[in-house]
Amino acid sequence: MNTDSFALMWETASATPGGFVDYQGGAPKIDFLQFLVEEKRLLLHGSNWDVAVLEPRLANCKSKKFGNLNAVYAVEDPMLPIFYAVKDKNKFNGVAVSGTTQDGDKPKKYVFKVEQQMLNTQPWSAGVVYILSREGFEQGTDDDDFPIDEYISRIPVTPLAKLAVSPHDFPYLGSIKSLQ
Repeated sequence: MNTDSFALMWETASATPGGFVDYQGGAPKIDFLQFLVEEKRLLLHGSNWDVAVLEPRLANCKSKKFGNLNAVYAVEDPMLPIFYAVKDKNKFNGVAVSGTTQDGDKPKKYVFKVEQQMLNTQPWSAGVVYILSREGFEQGTDDDDFPIDEYISRIPVTPLAKLAVSPHDFPYLGSIKSLQ
C-alpha cells in the first residue's frame, strides 16, 4: 500500500472527527499509523476501551519521574499503543512492561513483558489506537532531563480519529516475555 492510499484514508477519517478510520488495504495497520506520525505529525495512544474523550489519569509507572504523572500519555511509535490497545483490561491484572532500545543506526528493539500467570491466560482482545493532535501535549524527559518519545497532556483530549486493532495487528504477540 502506498502513501497516497494512506493519505486518502486519513482525509476520509478526519472529515468525521472522533470517528473510526475505515481501514482499507493489505498493509499492516502499523504502517498506516507510522505514516500518520511521520507525515501528519500526529501522536498515538492505545487503550482497550473505546471512549469519546481521553481523561488524564495517574500512569503509575515508577521507573521514571515522567511516568508517574496525572496525564494523558501519547507516543510517536505505533508499536506501543497497539500493545496497550490489545491488552484486555477485563482479564489483565498485574504488571506490563514495554519499551524500546536503539543502538545507533540499528533498528529499534522492542521489549514486552508481563507476569507469567497473565501470559498463561492470553489476555488479548480488540482495542483502539487513538490518533491525536500534538496541540496541548508537552514532550517528556527522562530522569536526566533528556527528551524522550513520550508526550503528556494534563487536560482531557478529544481524538481526531480512532483505529480499531486486534491482537493480529500486534506483531510481537508471540514474543512477549515473562517478568519472572
